[in-house]
Amino acid sequence: MKKRIVKTDDMTRVQFKLERNPRTKGVSVFAFFPDERDRHDGENYTSYSHVGQHSLCAKSYADKCKWAGFSQYIHLYDELVYQVGYRNLKVMNPDWETMKMFAVRDDFGERVNAIEARAS
Repeated sequence: MKKRIVKTDDMTRVQFKLERNPRTKGVSVFAFFPDERDRHDGENYTSYSHVGQHSLCAKSYADKCKWAGFSQYIHLYDELVYQVGYRNLKVMNPDWETMKMFAVRDDFGERVNAIEARAS
């Protein structure tokens, strides 16, 4: 897979949200980029998921989805930074700063520190 560097100069705001699959009743996490509007249609914005990767997402849909918890989105955050090449992500999830601060001694904290070190 070819790595791409995305927005190295500016902060890229991202929201990690949960969506429910109506057939399987399973829940999956996706990243929603509220500042990356589709040029052809004002309602659609860029989103990203493990399976579908980059796609379009209606803002109204993302607004209805619940916030993902830190343990639910840390792997997708890792993928966005390390594999896709996003730099300077500003995670907007309400628990991000708290979890980052208190998770330093566990696996998630170590992952965030390692991810941010690689992104620098």
